Amino acid sequence: DRAARVATTGAGATTGEYTAAAWEHRLATGFGDAGTVGVAGITLAGGIGFLVRKHGMTIDSLLAAEVVTAGGEILRVDAERHPDLFWALRGGGGNFGVVTKLDLRLHELPEFYGGMLLLPATPEGVAGVVAAADGAPEELSVIANVMPAPPMPFVPEERHGELIVMATL
Repeated sequence: DRAARVATTGAGATTGEYTAAAWEHRLATGFGDAGTVGVAGITLAGGIGFLVRKHGMTIDSLLAAEVVTAGGEILRVDAERHPDLFWALRGGGGNFGVVTKLDLRLHELPEFYGGMLLLPATPEGVAGVVAAADGAPEELSVIANVMPAPPMPFVPEERHGELIVMATL
């Protein structure tokens, strides 16, 4: 529902499928950084991705859910209907039922830029990434890892395995 900025999705959808459909309307819900993850799993686990600084975690965009209880009841839960169960789904862990459908808030996203930086994992390099992220505007989220350089085509072969800072933004 573009006008209401709400998307309804089945629990089996991936974040990539969801994001592609929402992007057709220049709308988005913030997920993680991989399109192969299930929407329900990342949402109910919290969900930290590239829109977190501006729009919060994925769970912050959860408006309602359809839940099948252990007793076989199918419940629609939100802030007004079954609020205790809705609260539990939004951070109480698991085992409250099987979530089969989610209603998620969509956010305007007229344009989006991002990329990856690979830097030497020196104290100066790490400090520089932290300083840049700290001073960045609210719209820019940075996910940084100190790790061995992966054997990816864009990494020179002689650098594979070297300790690097991989920052995606």
